[in-house]
Amino acid sequence: MTSIDAARPILDWPDDWDGEGSPAYREETLNRAQAFLIAGARALGDDVRREMPTPRVSPGPDGSIDLHWRGEGRMLLVNIPVDMDETIGFYGDDAHSKVKGEVGRDTDAAWLFAWLAEERVAD
Repeated sequence: MTSIDAARPILDWPDDWDGEGSPAYREETLNRAQAFLIAGARALGDDVRREMPTPRVSPGPDGSIDLHWRGEGRMLLVNIPVDMDETIGFYGDDAHSKVKGEVGRDTDAAWLFAWLAEERVAD
């Protein structure tokens, strides 16, 4: 079972699932998260010959989907918005650098996945 498959139950949550007016989660948003992960895995496999770690997939704000990686001294949070025309936001850090910004398309994020998979040598 993939992390996306494990997150599919959030698609059954109704509008206002949290009692605070949050919208229901849409399959299109989860599918966009899956496409983003597949593009990243392909980029790593083709470009840097590394495997991408598995993220935790969780509900984000306003119906968005969060992808979160933590480990090996590195953290990355990617937010997949509901609006397909909206950019994908990210924030990551490790002991040496911080990255923050947006990517327009799934394929624009190849460098971000390479950063996530990059091995660091201890100082």
